[in-house]
Amino acid sequence: MKKMVIALIGIVIGGFTVGFTVGKLRSPDYNNQENILRFIYSHITPGQVDGGAIVCILTCGARTYTYHSALDTIIIEYGSPFMTNKQPVRRKYASLNLNLLYSIAGGGPTAIIGGTKFIDYLSPLTKNQKVMIGLIAVATTLSGVYWGYRLGYSNDIDCSSDQVQNILHDKKMWQTYVQYRVKNPAIGVTLGRTQ
Repeated sequence: MKKMVIALIGIVIGGFTVGFTVGKLRSPDYNNQENILRFIYSHITPGQVDGGAIVCILTCGARTYTYHSALDTIIIEYGSPFMTNKQPVRRKYASLNLNLLYSIAGGGPTAIIGGTKFIDYLSPLTKNQKVMIGLIAVATTLSGVYWGYRLGYSNDIDCSSDQVQNILHDKKMWQTYVQYRVKNPAIGVTLGRTQ
């Protein structure tokens, strides 16, 4: 029984490593201008005020950006303390991607050891026992992969980065969005009326 527990722990860690690595690799790279614009455009809430002017609102990080097309202005408001406290704390090592390196370095040997122990455990068992334990191993591996992916994948954008701030303060970006929305009001979110 001890061999099986050690084997299953190794297999779960191996599955977790695979899931975490795939999640990290599939996370969007927000150091890329196109990805930043894609994020911004998909998170803007457009509206229409009396007189036909379009107002676009975007909450990014602890700030809310409001663009008014008739005034051609961007109003920046700080969010409430509640919204600010909901934001993740940024760490200095985040850009080094140490978590990905640790998972690759540690998960591989652990999975190999777990797999070896698992094979040793299976040898004296009957066919039905092997099938049942094999199904348990597959289920635990898949749960490790699932949770590894969930923890590895991140769609968070650093709203305080210089590149994101430059785009958010660029009136041309907002004007381009408004022109697109006026020409294509049926695509995406329909313009609502605001007071």
